[in-house]
Amino acid sequence: MEAKLAALEVPLIIFTFKRAATTLLARFDGHGSLGRRRLAGSKIFVMPGPMEKRERVDVALAQLRRLLR
Repeated sequence: MEAKLAALEVPLIIFTFKRAATTLLARFDGHGSLGRRRLAGSKIFVMPGPMEKRERVDVALAQLRRLLR
C-alpha cells in the first residue's frame, strides 16, 4: 500500500479511525496532524474520535482546513 501511495504522490492521508493509523504507524498521542511524520511521503492527519470534546474537534478541523489549502 505504501508503494502505491508513493507512486500516486498523495499530498495528505486522512485516517478516519485512529486504530487504522496506529496499526500502520505505531501508537501516538492525540489526533490531528502528525507534524513531521510521513507515510509514503504524505502528510498524515487523524480525525478526532466521535466522543471527543467539541473544543478539541474544532481545533483539529481547523488544522485540517489549513492542510487542505
